[in-house]
Amino acid sequence: MSVELGVLGPLEVRFDNRAVPIPAGRARVLLAALLLRANQVVPVDNLVDWLWDGTPPTVSRAKATLHMVVRRLRQALGPVNIVRTVAGGYIADVPPGSLDLHRYRALVEQRRYAEALELWRGEPLSDVLSDSLHRDEVAPLLEEHLAVTEQRIDADLDAGRARELVAELRLLTSRYPLRERFWGQLVRALHEADRQAEALAAFEAVRVRLADELGIDPGRALRELHAKVLAGHVAPERANAVVVPRQLPPAAEFVGRADVVAELTALLSTADSARLPVALISGAPGIGKTALAVHVARVLRDDFPDGQLFADLRGHSPSSAVTASVVLPRFLRALGIAPEDVPGDPDEQASLYRSLLADRRVLVLLDNVRGAEDVRPLLPGQSGCAVVVTSREVLPGLIAAHGARPFVIEPLRRHESLALLRGVLGVDVLDAEPAAAAELAETCAHWPLALRIAGAHLAGRPALDLAGYVDELRREDRLDALAIEGDEKLAMRAAFDLSYVGLDAEARAAFRLLGLVPGDDISIAAAAALLGGEVRDARRLLRSLSAANLVLEQAAGRFALHDLLREYAAAKASAEDDEVTRRDAMRRLLDFYTDTALNGTALLRRLRPDVSTGTSRERALGFTDRRQALEWCEVEQANLAAATRWAAESGFTEYAWRLPVAQWAFFDLAKRFTESIPALEIAVAAARSVEDLTAASLAPQALAMTYSDAERYDDAIAAYGHALDARRRAGDRRGEGMALNALAICLLRRQESERAIEMLEESRRILVEIGEQYGEAITLNTLSGALVGMGRADEAVAVSLEALRLVEDIRDPVVNGRLLDNYGNALAAAGRVDDALEAYRRARAQAVEARDHTTEGAVLDNLARTLSAMGDVAGARESWTTALTLIPETSAAASRIRARLAEL
Repeated sequence: MSVELGVLGPLEVRFDNRAVPIPAGRARVLLAALLLRANQVVPVDNLVDWLWDGTPPTVSRAKATLHMVVRRLRQALGPVNIVRTVAGGYIADVPPGSLDLHRYRALVEQRRYAEALELWRGEPLSDVLSDSLHRDEVAPLLEEHLAVTEQRIDADLDAGRARELVAELRLLTSRYPLRERFWGQLVRALHEADRQAEALAAFEAVRVRLADELGIDPGRALRELHAKVLAGHVAPERANAVVVPRQLPPAAEFVGRADVVAELTALLSTADSARLPVALISGAPGIGKTALAVHVARVLRDDFPDGQLFADLRGHSPSSAVTASVVLPRFLRALGIAPEDVPGDPDEQASLYRSLLADRRVLVLLDNVRGAEDVRPLLPGQSGCAVVVTSREVLPGLIAAHGARPFVIEPLRRHESLALLRGVLGVDVLDAEPAAAAELAETCAHWPLALRIAGAHLAGRPALDLAGYVDELRREDRLDALAIEGDEKLAMRAAFDLSYVGLDAEARAAFRLLGLVPGDDISIAAAAALLGGEVRDARRLLRSLSAANLVLEQAAGRFALHDLLREYAAAKASAEDDEVTRRDAMRRLLDFYTDTALNGTALLRRLRPDVSTGTSRERALGFTDRRQALEWCEVEQANLAAATRWAAESGFTEYAWRLPVAQWAFFDLAKRFTESIPALEIAVAAARSVEDLTAASLAPQALAMTYSDAERYDDAIAAYGHALDARRRAGDRRGEGMALNALAICLLRRQESERAIEMLEESRRILVEIGEQYGEAITLNTLSGALVGMGRADEAVAVSLEALRLVEDIRDPVVNGRLLDNYGNALAAAGRVDDALEAYRRARAQAVEARDHTTEGAVLDNLARTLSAMGDVAGARESWTTALTLIPETSAAASRIRARLAEL
């Protein structure tokens, strides 16, 4: 078995040469942080800061959530579980040689610099979203990479490879224009390659830049190198002047996207006679496609000494689009063909164009392309040229027919947005109001065009007030405010309009309704419900919108709208769809979420609360097993919470209580209180506003159960009281019996055993009276635990056996696991240790099948206590250690287990 771990590029975990998928979000940030400090203890405070990007919730909530993130990560890692809990934090126990960062540093120590640098697969952790982690841990790693690169180049220069290094050093000095060592190496390489004039020009370039930007002269080492070049300078012969096209448009200072720039430059700079590299940069309007393309072209200027051709095809411009028949004659004239010598026939023009480029190295940049057919006549033949295409659409024809490599551009990262604003407004402005600057970047959705427009508005004010401007943006129509009057190219709404009007009517209608969806993303099945059509039609429409870069397929079958596009789509829905259309669409989506959650609940637990509206049950998803149901609930949790909030705020009161209650079983198993409690509190508030005894009983009972699990017993007892009252008013005898049992559990946890047993006896009497065996078994299970606590172990064993007998024909691993756990406790208390151990084994097997981590943790805790009493210290330690990975870190049980482990 082999384990491979990678942080020198996208996060990577491989086991036996197979990729181990790591969930997106905080689990990915956690693993990245631990690997960056592999085999070292990483304090909880550091992890909290990185996972919440410097703005964590309360300490208790953060630590509780961190524990769940750790558990989720361990489950994802499976056999590669390297995460270990230690005092004060966590540690990644990394096997020797398995982590690329360790191998890289070992090679550097051996001065094998080239081999070390080959281990880098791109920007470290480019797929891990945590600005604070990148600032604290990745930035020093990038600086380390530059230092090693310098050492490798010195070694190559010493080995006499000056000529081979010139192109690389020109690229490095353009990327890091203030890094003197790279300039010195470039000057040395040019000098040793007998290119003294260029060496002197390079020195002059860095001297001017240092003087202009920093007000300083070059350092001593660079000045001494300059003197050496002067001493050996020979005037070059004058070459025949050759005019090369340099058609790149002017552009503002470029920031960010280092990983994409690196990939693009690597692709395009490898142009040779055997292949024509074509890069397709696509993305939503205003996302920065042209700026990226122009920046890369400038970086690669020296790789294409025969020039750069540029054409804006205006594929989404208000004016008419430019065709290849217009662009080709322009390119021919730029390549030295006299106007009178340009052929009139388009095919002859294309042939001449390809012939001219056959022996040249030219970069062709085709901007704002609408379709692949506009590009084909402008592609060089098989030569040392390269092509960059930008488009709002993905252009699958260009990918399929010409091997174009697609690059879909996303909004900037937080630190990149701030860097852009810093360039527009100045360092002092951002340093004076850092919090407001971060809010402005967030309000602009990290969209480059929006950020530049906002920066222009602020720069034009006599008194810069970032916080005040952010408040204005939030009060006004954001899309209208983000515009420069009189310039349609600098207006967010106008930019989006051009893409919207290019859609057909069906796609426009789907796009509008998608703007109404609460939550981060939407599945194809949910979109079909929203749109009121078939799944195949929803899939086709979503893929069409994704190809137009108006929605993002961020995971297989899951689609999202960026913040500004969501706002634009919602505004279009308000303007073009009537209220009935909008509300019917949202009602279909809420029905889908509620009924699918109910199907999951029925599979996860042997219960199905009667909360379906019954209007569109045929759209709901069904599940074949518990794993599927749990995974759906897990994936959709944030969307379900957002839908609940939306329903409460938008007058869909029925859904505001039905949707959270439909998730009852998932809340019971997952114990994610930061999500379940707010949702169920909304449900209870909504239930109070409707005259429905089902709502009045189910919502508070679900909330009470969650309060109890969260050890908020006073709140739980109050909520159970409301549920019990509603059950009695409704004449719901079964519900009354179950509510009494739940109340008794809270009383037991507050050490009120006598009162609890009275309630349990009343609960059992009711349930026996109506013939409810399942409910009676649950009540007997609670009674068994109470009897153990009172020292009546033999009675507890008999009661537990009766409970198990009542459910022996019922296939519910959640209940069976919990009953067997209590049975084991009763046996252990009665001194029947071997029988207790067997009961715990069976209980754990049921909990594992149910994916009931809390019960599994409780079983392991009880098993450990029994083993410890038997003198099996090693077995107890192992069971308690495993239990800590399964139960909430902030719970009383976890504190008690940690104390027991400390005693051991």
